[in-house]
Amino acid sequence: MRRIALALVVSVSPAALAYSPAHAQETQAAANQSQGQTIIVTARKREEEIQDVPASTTVITEEMQDLLSLDSAIDYVKQVPGALFVSAGPEYLSDFSLRGQGGGRNGFSESATGIYRNGLYVAGGGFGGRSFNRLDFFDLERVEVYRGPQGALYGRNAVGGAINVISQRPVPRFEGFVEAGYTDAERFTAEGVLNVPLGSTTGLRVGGFIVDQNGGDIEDAATGEEIDFQSFYGARAAIGTEIGDWDARIIGEYYESSTPSFTTLGRRLATNLPPGRNVDPGPFERNGSLFGRVDIDEWLGYFIAGGPIGDVRMDIVAGYRTRDASRDDDLDHFLGFEGLPNTSIVAEQFEDFERFGVEARLSSDSAGPLSWLVGADFQTFEDHVITANSGTSVVPNLQALATRRDESTEELSSWSIFGLLGYDFSPEWNLTVEARIQRDSKDFDFVRTGAAPLGPIVDSTSSTRFLPVASLSYEYTPDQQLYARVATGFRPGGFNLAASTPDTITYSPEDTVSFELGWKGFLPDIGLRFDVAAYYALTDDVQLVSAVSPTDTLTVLQNAEGSELYGLEAQVGGTSQVGDGRLLYNLGFATQQGSFDPGSQIVSNGQLIDLGGSRVNRTRDYVVNASLFYDAPLGGDVSLIFGGSVQAEGGGFENAAGNTATNQSRELDDYVTVDARVTLRGGDRWQVAVFGTNIFDETYVLQTVFQNEFYNTRRRFGVEARLTF
Repeated sequence: MRRIALALVVSVSPAALAYSPAHAQETQAAANQSQGQTIIVTARKREEEIQDVPASTTVITEEMQDLLSLDSAIDYVKQVPGALFVSAGPEYLSDFSLRGQGGGRNGFSESATGIYRNGLYVAGGGFGGRSFNRLDFFDLERVEVYRGPQGALYGRNAVGGAINVISQRPVPRFEGFVEAGYTDAERFTAEGVLNVPLGSTTGLRVGGFIVDQNGGDIEDAATGEEIDFQSFYGARAAIGTEIGDWDARIIGEYYESSTPSFTTLGRRLATNLPPGRNVDPGPFERNGSLFGRVDIDEWLGYFIAGGPIGDVRMDIVAGYRTRDASRDDDLDHFLGFEGLPNTSIVAEQFEDFERFGVEARLSSDSAGPLSWLVGADFQTFEDHVITANSGTSVVPNLQALATRRDESTEELSSWSIFGLLGYDFSPEWNLTVEARIQRDSKDFDFVRTGAAPLGPIVDSTSSTRFLPVASLSYEYTPDQQLYARVATGFRPGGFNLAASTPDTITYSPEDTVSFELGWKGFLPDIGLRFDVAAYYALTDDVQLVSAVSPTDTLTVLQNAEGSELYGLEAQVGGTSQVGDGRLLYNLGFATQQGSFDPGSQIVSNGQLIDLGGSRVNRTRDYVVNASLFYDAPLGGDVSLIFGGSVQAEGGGFENAAGNTATNQSRELDDYVTVDARVTLRGGDRWQVAVFGTNIFDETYVLQTVFQNEFYNTRRRFGVEARLTF
């Protein structure tokens, strides 16, 4: 019998930090906007104010980037209560964990968080298919984070929650900006956007960015040269128009990245050679013969349209994505055999990925006591992957590894229908039910050649899920509500590209049901926003990752019996008038707990491990985020904004080996990092900022993989300048 435990959770949207640079002269409407009185989200696939949504929702606005020096996905995750950034080496392999879900992760598996761009699911594949890239956060309107299962309306993979990144829209007026910056580690950045009118109802918006980092943290132990250099390039062009009451957009994007791979970033902890042979002398020194790289090229396109058909609104969003990617690595170094005579093994991997998706919705006018929405979507992808090792070794197991070549093709076809029905029993009470029926079909072709061939294997799997959600809310003031919510989520199964035997090829879906109580709202008199919730989640057939053997790089996903998760989250933020300026603050706290069900087992390195009763990996004792900024007028429209932020995490275990007496998983590192920023701003025309991230140079381990440690980014100082027109 499962133990039922509910914990109090308080969370507030950091969007309360959004502000206008003007001060005493700003109008009341602008003041209301700056204090976050009107924050629009699409949590229920239609635009509505955040305090009206009966779910834990965080919004990260465009303005927060200026306050907090947000750069990559990890910086955004740290602003969300209870969210963790999970990294296992190269940037493309990182993903999110919401409310403790997603600890079982593998390179080509599906994540436990729904990844959405402009309302359309965009994830999939191994080279970046688990998270967002830097182009996703370019020219940003807002990021919406929905915590807890979102299976009914957001569907795929929304076990822990869903994240929807929304880009700025083209507008029929002339505007834009240019920005340039420099950060130590010889990192140069430049970006710009130009929006021009093409008539009274049509706009063209084009832009791009460059990140070119010539230095880094990690050195070649032999030469002293920095080896973790990286570069990112992105471009976007969008046309938006209004035709009567309809609006439509066509978006085209290109993204290119070149970054370090596993054997550049990871420090090999121990050697398999005679004692005294240290593979990597320190956290930021590498003693290898090849420093791996990852190169990714992506093309993306979107079509978005919406408008009324009589008394009904229709919305359509479609997207296409293609990706070519490759990486190479020093495999003998990664396994701890660097320097062994007559041993040199190089691992290469290539991916050719293609995805198409489309979703259409009809919804009622939001006025009146009854609201409804119906929709359908279709998605397909094809992922072709080649992993090829080459080289030689005197060690028999390594020699077999050196000749291995895996080639696979995975194809997905998925469709679903979904809907929502809400009814206001009175001005205060509302009941909303949501549901989705989803059908997934996957086909898989796999063959391994070399010293230990496997296959050809042709396999397929399919699953159908009914995913209901129900919420009851009581709006006891116009700006505050209490709610109860029961929600379900579904993470599809799939195929292990790194299988060692035919019976380890497939793994099954996992299913989650969550119970949540909440209190959320906005206090306009003091400019404070809050969102309170309590959750308890049960997951069946939980997906967990395990190693095949200590002399192999293969990892596979397996299904364990199940787990329970519960936690505490608390965040409060707002804007207060202090003297002639304004104080902008945000404070968040979260704690997560959970345990595996009795009977939960996995096989790792050939050993059967009983997980029953042990703590769910990637749950943290505490997660803290806080920020404090002061916006001080200097005269005219010039202001000085200064402050900083703190992030801290502690407790928990890295992997699903649990904390039993015989199988100790590595405890996650505790850490505290501090960022600071000072910005001089001239109204909405220009700004210059100096900043520091991780200013006390806190060093901690993000993840260990086969006795290789991967560390966080070290201290950075930089300067940025922006001109807006």
